[in-house]
Amino acid sequence: MNVLIVGSTQSFSDSESDASDVAHEKAFNPTDIATQLQSILSQDGAITGTVNVEFEDIYKAKPLVVPIGGGGADWPYTFRCYSLGQHFMWPENKATRMANLRGEGDHPWDYIVLCGDPYIMANFPGMYAEGVKLIQSEIANSANPAQLILLGQWPKDEAGVSSSASFSDIVHRVGDSGGIPVAAGAKAWASYTSKDTDTAHPTPKGQYLAAAAIYSKMFNRSASSSGFTYNPPGSDNDGDAIADHVWSEVQAVAPGTEYTGKYTTQNAFQMEYQRSRTIKWNEHGTSTEGGFAGGLREAFDKAYLNQTQTGGSASNPVDMSYSRGTDVFEDESNTTT
Repeated sequence: MNVLIVGSTQSFSDSESDASDVAHEKAFNPTDIATQLQSILSQDGAITGTVNVEFEDIYKAKPLVVPIGGGGADWPYTFRCYSLGQHFMWPENKATRMANLRGEGDHPWDYIVLCGDPYIMANFPGMYAEGVKLIQSEIANSANPAQLILLGQWPKDEAGVSSSASFSDIVHRVGDSGGIPVAAGAKAWASYTSKDTDTAHPTPKGQYLAAAAIYSKMFNRSASSSGFTYNPPGSDNDGDAIADHVWSEVQAVAPGTEYTGKYTTQNAFQMEYQRSRTIKWNEHGTSTEGGFAGGLREAFDKAYLNQTQTGGSASNPVDMSYSRGTDVFEDESNTTT
């Protein structure tokens, strides 16, 4: 049996990135989840033959010198890869990565488990969904495609911007939309009452819980049926209680039960439920902005939109945030309305 887990050891909002002013989400590192799943599967008497669980790290970095502005001044910049979509599109070694997803590399995969970047999932859920779809389509090109599974993740800090419930909502919507099974880790972690704390995310108990959720989704049984005995650090009990708890939660999940109605949580690309009618021009006086702003202002004038209005009304159908500024070049603090 060959299982591939795809996820990132780094998050877009980790301190090493240039995103110093974003709401941080700690990376959900699947490295030790793969280790725990290897132990569960390899000691399961119902599985014959060799078991191989591998983790593929999405995170990549590439320093490049980029010409900036009309003068073409050289700017040293490091491009980084955190998300499933970036992992699919990253140009270096793409052919090898795609062949691996199709099971044409070192192993023909039986299962491929996808983990998203928590920051992307929380703030750009459509990008997470698109990344899943791209990889699902590539796997489908295989002569013997692997079974794809989405892992239900949870945030490091439940008191932060995101929660296990919000992550569960997103991953189950994406899974149901694409006909992809979801290992309900977020749901199981949220209801688990003996959580541990650790600087790692997920914690040691969380790592085993996630692996047990994947196993339960694969085989429709509790990971306690394996001969592997997990003893959490600092605990006298083994992991059977965790495995059985996970199994009960996985059994309780049916398509459409982990969310209701349309997805209305505010995010960067969703305007359908936005009722504000303020036009905010984030301008810094650059030639790039000047080129775009002229056409935009003309279009808004034709729409009879008062661009200086700060309240708006039902007759003003436009809501927009416009800027070329980035955290690298032009911070939000320098903008004007």
